[in-house]
Amino acid sequence: MRLRLLIIPALMATALFAQGPGGFRRGQANGTNAPTTTPTPPTPATLATRELNMIATFLGLTPTQTSSLSAALGSDLLTEQDALQVAASSLQAAYTKLASDIGTANVTTDLGNISSAIASSVSARVTAAGEVLTALETANLSSSLTPAKQAGLVRMLVGGGLGGPGGFRGGPRF
Repeated sequence: MRLRLLIIPALMATALFAQGPGGFRRGQANGTNAPTTTPTPPTPATLATRELNMIATFLGLTPTQTSSLSAALGSDLLTEQDALQVAASSLQAAYTKLASDIGTANVTTDLGNISSAIASSVSARVTAAGEVLTALETANLSSSLTPAKQAGLVRMLVGGGLGGPGGFRGGPRF
């Protein structure tokens, strides 16, 4: 029995020490495979394409249906992504200013700027979600859209996409 109590910690220690530099998170800033340059952020066009692909995957659209949805949407998703990038940079600037203004009377103004940037982001997402639903009707793809699936689509579009807090577009999740 005592031997088992020694073997288990020894195996755990072996597993931990077997990790190379950077541990389990290789490719991070503390690992040996850390990137030497800062990655370029995606363009609004790339983000709009990703969003269209996310919608198509969520709805299970064929490539032909995805193409007709893309034609019906036109530049609506690109307009949304442009507005989201403007709101994101405004939000970043407001948070930076808030961090330097902590303890001063300017905090109320900073909080107002943060609230305004978040409202702008949510407004752009809600507008785009409405345009997607309209485009689905225009492309004759709304017939298989059940109320539950429509609610899920709107929640995904307004809430910031799939995958973790903020999804691929960042921002608040609802």
